[in-house]
Amino acid sequence: MEPEGETAKDKPLLLIFFSPDCDHCKHETEEIIKTYKSSKVFR
Repeated sequence: MEPEGETAKDKPLLLIFFSPDCDHCKHETEEIIKTYKSSKVFR
């Protein structure tokens, strides 16, 4: 069964589960976003 949507089969997918109330989760999410924006690998 194929999932619906437009995810590219040849590109990595990062799925993150976090709690918006968790300080650690907030910090980790900010770090992931910074890394994503500064990296050419994910484009």
